[in-house]
Amino acid sequence: MNKEIKITAYIDWFTTVDDVDELAELPEIFETLSNSKEQTLDELSSASKFLKCRFVSDNFLGWGEFIDCGTDGEFESDETILVGLDFKGGNVPYAKAEGVVSIKLKEGVSVEGFENWIEETGALLSDGVIFYWDFSSIESLEDLDFSQEEHLGLEAIITN
Repeated sequence: MNKEIKITAYIDWFTTVDDVDELAELPEIFETLSNSKEQTLDELSSASKFLKCRFVSDNFLGWGEFIDCGTDGEFESDETILVGLDFKGGNVPYAKAEGVVSIKLKEGVSVEGFENWIEETGALLSDGVIFYWDFSSIESLEDLDFSQEEHLGLEAIITN
């Protein structure tokens, strides 16, 4: 039976590749949050449904020896929590968030073996994590890239 590990990622603000011309192009909750002096947990929770986190195994050389290839090495978050928004940089806000991603290891690979492999590659576990906004339900935005461009701090740890 394959082992599953959980990776919890924390990002201290990320920007996106693209922006929109008008804030009104985004779901209504973003305009509400941009006008809010203090963003409430309910408001942030409403915007959280558009926030995603993904672990991309392809960012690591030799990943196929350690990670189950059944998903082509990409794992969507089990849970993504929006912690804060900042609209000072553009219409698509900077986001501060947490994400939890479950990853299936190959048969016979231990958590320790996985951790040692990441360390041996010289990479950080966070190198496989990307946060992004999913506005795919809005047709006018489908050609824009709302994935993380830059971040002001990204950390990922194995939490099981």
